[in-house]
Amino acid sequence: MANPTVTLAPSTRGAEFPPSGMRKLVVASMVCDGVAGDLANFIPASLFGLRFIETCGPAVKNDNTLIVVCSPLYDGSGLVGKAAATAGLAAIPAGTYNIVLEGY
Repeated sequence: MANPTVTLAPSTRGAEFPPSGMRKLVVASMVCDGVAGDLANFIPASLFGLRFIETCGPAVKNDNTLIVVCSPLYDGSGLVGKAAATAGLAAIPAGTYNIVLEGY
């Protein structure tokens, strides 16, 4: 499994206070091939320049036809996607997505 390609947006920033804070708000464009995002193929935090993902928003496809609910793993080491109409994990469908995460 190849990890998705992630490009950080210019609006990605570190914490404003305290100046030495390690928390980051990451705005990224993520290109998925349709096999990443389930438990066996979770998306590692390191792809977003993080060691730990605290929270994330949904991933919105670039043509605005799909919103994928995403969540950090329990230990914060990566990101997983939610299957439509179930509470199970599933790979994120192929495409380019905008996503916002927070972590350190």
